[in-house]
Amino acid sequence: MYAAFVVAMICLAALIAITRVSRHRVVTFLICAWILASPVFDAHFATIPLGRLSFDLRMERLLLIALSLYVLLRWTLGRRMYADLTNAPRWVYAGLVYLGLLALVDVIHLSHELSLREFVINLSIEGTFFVVLLVVAVTANDRMAKVITQSLIVVCVISSAIAIFQFFIDPQFFRYGVERPAFAGFVRANGVFASDHTQAYWLIAAVNAVLLTVRGRAARIALVSLFVVGLVLTFHRMSWIVFAVLMLMYWGRVRKVGFVTWWSAATVVVGLVFVLPATDVVASFARTAFVRERLTQDTGSYRMLFTVIAVSSVPDHPIIGVGSVKSSAYYARVRQEGLSEEEALGEYGGIHNSYLQLAYLKGVPVALAFLGFLLLAMKDLWRLTPQGSAYGYLELTEVLKFALGGLTNGLVLGSRIGILMAILLGVAVAMTQGRRIAPKVVR
Repeated sequence: MYAAFVVAMICLAALIAITRVSRHRVVTFLICAWILASPVFDAHFATIPLGRLSFDLRMERLLLIALSLYVLLRWTLGRRMYADLTNAPRWVYAGLVYLGLLALVDVIHLSHELSLREFVINLSIEGTFFVVLLVVAVTANDRMAKVITQSLIVVCVISSAIAIFQFFIDPQFFRYGVERPAFAGFVRANGVFASDHTQAYWLIAAVNAVLLTVRGRAARIALVSLFVVGLVLTFHRMSWIVFAVLMLMYWGRVRKVGFVTWWSAATVVVGLVFVLPATDVVASFARTAFVRERLTQDTGSYRMLFTVIAVSSVPDHPIIGVGSVKSSAYYARVRQEGLSEEEALGEYGGIHNSYLQLAYLKGVPVALAFLGFLLLAMKDLWRLTPQGSAYGYLELTEVLKFALGGLTNGLVLGSRIGILMAILLGVAVAMTQGRRIAPKVVR
């Protein structure tokens, strides 16, 4: 079943590249194939034996190798990449500064706290983000941008349908990743992804893509409804909050809802806050398994232990951090809190905050460079939205989603969520270079 899905999605990506674009078909195929097939492909990878450097054959690594060859050929043939990016926005360079600092810190740790295998993997994970961003930036045109969003919508339609089946009929159907409880014996739905939070954040991207690019009221309502159901069934609370923030921004920034409408909505909400507690509705809802077992479930206390570890340890290693979760300093500090051997070895638990994670493991300068990259990207993309650019706003939501998600999950740029952002940010860079790939937002 999994192999059939991967083959079907790769064939679909090939069909898209051959029939829907006239230029850069290989790049289009690679990007669309990654969007459509990588979630399942990566779950059933083979291992390439290279002694101590043995690697799992993941689609992200195939993407990195193929697109890196593209970059080298572009240089070799005289079409230098830096010439293509002369007018790139500031946040691209800020991102490259972050990558450079990260590589420098890992080189320093290579002598004592980091193995060669960890070094190569770490650098390739974050490097994939920037290679994808740069290649899409120099190849994207209106057709490629369109098929990218269409591929995202297609895989999320399939994933949402599978999620509904998983939750209501068979929780083991197409499940190959984590299995986390929702409430009352139900299991969170992952769809075609390995985890509920990845499913949730991809569906948020798909909702925004539909709202901004799909024409036809009926199609938009149907797709958004399907994706929202899939999002709810993940029972990932932070993604619900992120989704609510982005929807409020959409109605205010894109739909330009007026003051009277906002005031009316606020009045209704405040009225409900005062009226509902006087009835038995709130009390009844509070007694449900959903509220007790998921909505008010305490996951913060356990995560706070790792937060305390990070915050208290950063002053001891402020410049270059401790290296990795495999370092002796990390092991000793986690064991000091009375946690298990598995947790001390970095095999379980961890710091559920991207910024603290970087500050502790790689040092404060790296964490600040990472934060600066995200803030600069949001600032520049925010300026594009008054022009009514659909892709400009879509990319803004991706960066904001990643920045907010990093508050409660240790997201990295080379994650599945991060690479999707890299693809869409590459489209944003192409837009700033004057290509005609900025259709107006569908209203």
